[in-house]
Amino acid sequence: MKNTNPKNEKIGRLIVAGFGVLWTTAAFSITAGSPWPVARIVLPAFGILFTIGALLGHSSESSNPDDEAENTTMESPVEQFNPKEMDAPGQTGRKESPIQAPAPQPRQKKYVFCPYCGTAQEEDYKICESCGAGRKEK
Repeated sequence: MKNTNPKNEKIGRLIVAGFGVLWTTAAFSITAGSPWPVARIVLPAFGILFTIGALLGHSSESSNPDDEAENTTMESPVEQFNPKEMDAPGQTGRKESPIQAPAPQPRQKKYVFCPYCGTAQEEDYKICESCGAGRKEK
């Protein structure tokens, strides 16, 4: 079963075919005066392959009506979800909300004041960020 929209695929293939035509045209004009005859064949061939591949893929999709009918009836995952299937047997239609774990609390930083300038510093500071004095050992 495909999950892509056939309309988007057709647009994409048309874009690839257009790129192939542009590539082929540019390759022919660029390689026209090339001293290497292989370049006049190889570079335009890539554009021709792009164009043919896109057009063949485009025509094969539009000729298969079963794929289009299958894609029109496909439901999205949200539409396929049935909450009753998730309940235990005999407990259909429960209204309980799931239990949520408490959020972890961020670690609280403790501050002390520098004895020389009075600036608040983290508790484990070694040198004051404001005055550069070292911490007094107790």
